[in-house]
Amino acid sequence: MSIKKEIISLLPKIDLHKYLDDSARVETIFESAIKHNFKLPTYYVDKLREYVQVSQNVNHL
Repeated sequence: MSIKKEIISLLPKIDLHKYLDDSARVETIFESAIKHNFKLPTYYVDKLREYVQVSQNVNHL
């Protein structure tokens, strides 16, 4: 069964990132990235926080 794009466009949407806020610690993201050999923009947890957390209110990401 396939769903037409027109039907999908009519369905209600959510801002998923709003529900995922604080769902993973920065340390967990860091540890998982290291474990899976994922390249990070920095290898300092405090600096990584600047990349993965929004520190001010924004209307969109």
